Amino acid sequence: MSDLRFMAAIYKRQGRVTELFELWKKPPPHVRKVMDSHHWDYTLLALEVAFKQKAWKQLEEQCMVMINRIIEPAPESQNATEGGSEPVDPVLRTETMNEVCTISWVVWSHLLESTTQLYQEPE
Repeated sequence: MSDLRFMAAIYKRQGRVTELFELWKKPPPHVRKVMDSHHWDYTLLALEVAFKQKAWKQLEEQCMVMINRIIEPAPESQNATEGGSEPVDPVLRTETMNEVCTISWVVWSHLLESTTQLYQEPE
């Protein structure tokens, strides 16, 4: 994760945030593993970089990815019975929701800021 932070700092200083997000969309497998295992840290880093660089489109996209990930239906278990399937243990969803609640202000405030900057007031 420290390498991702270092990478973000370099691209941020150079004003190449759009290029950074393009690289992060298709990372090599070893980088993808870090991004997945530290998902919340990576997401906060991406939000922070986009916000500080006033990259409103990237900020909006990152916020919407997070919000959609939160509100999508719970995945179903692999041990589906005939005629239906069982939802995943609610405890697993609770962990995700608890993590989201700790950073929700960052997500919502950044989403509001980015939409204010991107769209006209009537929209």
